[in-house]
Amino acid sequence: MNIPSEILIAADSLGLGACATGGGCDFIIKPLSGERTAVLSSQEAGGECPDTLDEPSTVVIHFTPEWNDEFIAIPFPSAQEAMNAMAKIEHHEC
Repeated sequence: MNIPSEILIAADSLGLGACATGGGCDFIIKPLSGERTAVLSSQEAGGECPDTLDEPSTVVIHFTPEWNDEFIAIPFPSAQEAMNAMAKIEHHEC
């Protein structure tokens, strides 16, 4: 897994999961309703996982399973704050 241990530990404590892509770019994720997934990313949408808890980060909510089409990106001052927000997103079926 190419996610720094401090990020993995913090994500686990918040009930978030990890996703290994097989391409050397792994992510902290939270499955949402339908095909939507919230993904922790570096400052750019579609970037890699942040390296530290205090690195500016983005929560990217993907609306398709391919993660390359429809999405919204919400910036946060740090990875910790981004993961705190991800943990608070409720899972509802529409």
